Amino acid sequence: MVELLTWYLPSFLISDLRQRQMHDMGYWTSWSQSQHMKTLKRFRDQFPTVICRLFPWRYTFIQIEGRFGMGVKAYFVFLTYLLILNLLHSIIIIGTVLIPTLVYTGNGVYTGLPFRENGSIVDIFLGSGFLAHSPLFYGFYERGSLNMVCLNTSLLFLLGITCIFVLSLVMVIRRTVIGYKHTWITGSYNQISIINKVFSGWNFCIQDDSAAALKHSLIRNELKMDLEEQVFHQRLSQRTLKQKLSLYALRVLLNVLVLVLLGGSFCMIFFATEYSKEKKCWENEFGKQMYQLSMFDLLACFINTFLISYPAKLLRERYPSSELARLVKPQFIITLHVLDLVYSQTVTWVGVFYCPLLPCICTLKLTAVFYMKKCCVLRCCVPAQKMVRTHSLSVLFHFMLLLGLIIAAVHLSVSLSAVTTGPHCGPFSNSTVTAVVNECVGSLPHVVQSMLRHMDSKAIALPLIMVEIVILTCFVSQGRANHKTIERLNDMLVMCNSDKRFLVEEHSSDLSH
Repeated sequence: MVELLTWYLPSFLISDLRQRQMHDMGYWTSWSQSQHMKTLKRFRDQFPTVICRLFPWRYTFIQIEGRFGMGVKAYFVFLTYLLILNLLHSIIIIGTVLIPTLVYTGNGVYTGLPFRENGSIVDIFLGSGFLAHSPLFYGFYERGSLNMVCLNTSLLFLLGITCIFVLSLVMVIRRTVIGYKHTWITGSYNQISIINKVFSGWNFCIQDDSAAALKHSLIRNELKMDLEEQVFHQRLSQRTLKQKLSLYALRVLLNVLVLVLLGGSFCMIFFATEYSKEKKCWENEFGKQMYQLSMFDLLACFINTFLISYPAKLLRERYPSSELARLVKPQFIITLHVLDLVYSQTVTWVGVFYCPLLPCICTLKLTAVFYMKKCCVLRCCVPAQKMVRTHSLSVLFHFMLLLGLIIAAVHLSVSLSAVTTGPHCGPFSNSTVTAVVNECVGSLPHVVQSMLRHMDSKAIALPLIMVEIVILTCFVSQGRANHKTIERLNDMLVMCNSDKRFLVEEHSSDLSH
């Protein structure tokens, strides 16, 4: 009742009503309520801090940014983003595929994993031995007691894979668009940002020496990055026609070479697929190849960290004046490491249909890679001589990731629609995904079937295309208008700075006279 009256009564009457209410309910009840309110308030105030402390990489990001700049930090942010994405994929595949298969195996009684062989340590890297008959690969997920027309292992398997690709597409496109928008707004070089960092970038509340040194390093790296970007834009504006033509010719040559390599790779994949189709279960063999690529990527990261970078660091520490120690100064090359992450995630997307638990493996692998790369950066590498802009890197990272997702989706779509699975292997034995879906659709009521066919017809496709064109036109028009507004605001800022400079000069001349 008092809470309702707080909207209509003044504060002194509200406090009087609260005191009377506390007197009526008794001391113990009022004290318990006050303690309850204090606990809720304390929980609400400390909840964001507790959530932030749950992430073990929070302080690591700050430490890496202070020593190596925002570009290296962007790599680790990208790595944790992929880790969270694969964790969501693991939850989806476990909930839609693994648990129903384990519960509804055979006659509905689960008798354990069909381990038929004694395992060894080599099987962990090759996916052979006891892992070949485990839930790790496609052949384990056969139809059990859950074998209804529209509720069976095959459709649940297809649902899980589809959810993974849809979730990946939405999250990657969202991050790409956000990064591009931020880069578009703040991409142009502006002298005001340097002025703000010089005169208002310092936090005067810092009292700890290590925190002060870290903040000093952050500001120095940001200024260095801004100045290098200014030099780059100056060189870009001073390019001659000959330099531009040679650059365009080199780009065309590299793109043609990439297209040739991609075409050759697709041809080799086609012939390899045709050859492997002759084998109780070729899907398992393909899943083993994707699993091996993922495991050897982890092994390569381990070798690079502890057998190459760390011995080089010990060499520099023990023999700093030697010629070899001067030559061996490993730097963290961001583009190469990001390509490794994109490659690893593309392998996961390509192989998730044939190795359903590959996202779980990738989650554990990325966790190990995070700590190995952290050790490599903080203890073995030296800061790079050239800083890079974070926002442009973020857009590039996610754009390459989007290309990998599209390639994986196209490959899987062609495989599912055109290739017949092996006999007695997996949820789609002697059938295709299209046949299983058509069987489910054929069992639905005629009204639902007609609605689905109507949604798949040209009468629906044409209006949808028109609506998409209108929406895209509106967004493009709005983007151009925003771009013009930003240019006008930048011109106004330049004019304001010139006016202030003119007034300062006039004032100083008056004082001199």
